Amino acid sequence: MSLSKLLRAQSEGFSLALGYQRMMITAGQVMWHRGLQMLTGTMRADEFQKMWWEKQLAGTKAIEKSATAAVRGESVTQIMQAGMKPILRKTTANARRLSD
Repeated sequence: MSLSKLLRAQSEGFSLALGYQRMMITAGQVMWHRGLQMLTGTMRADEFQKMWWEKQLAGTKAIEKSATAAVRGESVTQIMQAGMKPILRKTTANARRLSD
């Protein structure tokens, strides 16, 4: 393996790890905010529905993006990143929306 390929693979792995960490942190924020809403009885019905449906939609999009990356012949790291992006996008948007 050439040095450039090795460095690119290392960079992709680092990027994947950071993305995963961001996703876990924002998911924790969302769970905290929603848990507090449930505890205080301030959760609206539309938020409860979002909480339920967004997981199916983000999961379906993640599978679609991962499958597309795999068919294109991308590396395992790139396939994982493609699948993680829709979920990270959703958790980040939820954390921003709920913290306002």
